[in-house]
Amino acid sequence: MDCVRLLNRVDTKFLFPIEDLGMILEEMKGHYRILEISGVRASHYENEYFDTADLRMYMQHHNGKLNRFKIRIRTYLDTNQQFFEIKFKNNKERTIKERIKKKLKGEDFELLSQNFLAEKTPYIMEHLKASLLINFTRMTFVNNDLSERITIDTGLKFRNGEKTKEYPAIVIAEVKQDQCNACSFISLMRKHRLPGVSISKYCLGIISLYDGIKCNRFKSKLNLIKKHSHVIS
Repeated sequence: MDCVRLLNRVDTKFLFPIEDLGMILEEMKGHYRILEISGVRASHYENEYFDTADLRMYMQHHNGKLNRFKIRIRTYLDTNQQFFEIKFKNNKERTIKERIKKKLKGEDFELLSQNFLAEKTPYIMEHLKASLLINFTRMTFVNNDLSERITIDTGLKFRNGEKTKEYPAIVIAEVKQDQCNACSFISLMRKHRLPGVSISKYCLGIISLYDGIKCNRFKSKLNLIKKHSHVIS
């Protein structure tokens, strides 16, 4: 996996109904290998996102602004590992991810995160608040020549205070590559006429839980989700 960390990459996302997942996994055989940790192939994740009071980072994504950030704490629930992560989408539409790990029990993770945030972004923690909590299950694949990574996320659950929204009927898959190239997984998506989508899990969660939020740029994606899941009213 160290060969395909791809912390500086291009991403291609796809969305399809959970009922197609078995077929997709079957057809990936021979082209991809699945990550297994201590016998577990489907790992449980929790992402806590931070944004400004006016959700500036969400709005920048919605408006198509490049050179934008996402800020989160990621917890691998199966191993209890935790990272403070900063994702930057640059003006060449490459995603650059940097993170620091909570290593020691007595470590001041909050102070380390504040320093890391100030060093890497124009934001400071005092101007941010927890905006969204996302739980999901992820399977991770690498292709046989170790040039790309595929993640397949299911069981999406979004929380914000007392509000919760779940999407058990949809799958979000993401191809992570050094360069945007044709690959077996993208060919598989095209074969089954499964469309690429540009909406992120963070944006989907904000739309789902925040009343009156601007989301007209995501309307076509929301209609696709509604078609697959019948969850969004």
